[in-house]
Amino acid sequence: MFWTGMESIRRFIDWAGPAVYAVMFALAGWIVCRAGF
Repeated sequence: MFWTGMESIRRFIDWAGPAVYAVMFALAGWIVCRAGF
């Protein structure tokens, strides 16, 4: 179960790496703005 999930996550990152990083940075920026920094 765990390894299957890790493998699918790795495959997804290999396929959409830049998009995943863009979304992560966008979420991080949104959280920082919501926190008031």
